[in-house]
Amino acid sequence: MNGKLNFEKSELKSLLEQEFFIQTDTFEEAEYRKIRKALFAYESVDEFFKDTGWGKDNPELQSEDYLTGNRVCRWWNGQFIYFSRILWEGEKGLE
Repeated sequence: MNGKLNFEKSELKSLLEQEFFIQTDTFEEAEYRKIRKALFAYESVDEFFKDTGWGKDNPELQSEDYLTGNRVCRWWNGQFIYFSRILWEGEKGLE
């Protein structure tokens, strides 16, 4: 399963702050919509690699330890969550 997440705002806030170190104190609904577009859920690390092609673009950075240690991805409620800062930053530019 890969796909978009449909978190309640309070759970999304916790995920962003605890796992990705993003402060949400000033976020309004529009910012949460942008964040939701940049979050993806995977059943496994292998599924993430297969879906994103991460290993092709970043072969030297292809390890779960790298991804979780640098907070590119985090395990959350049994799912491997990928937060694309590139997509988020792109969405921020569309304001």
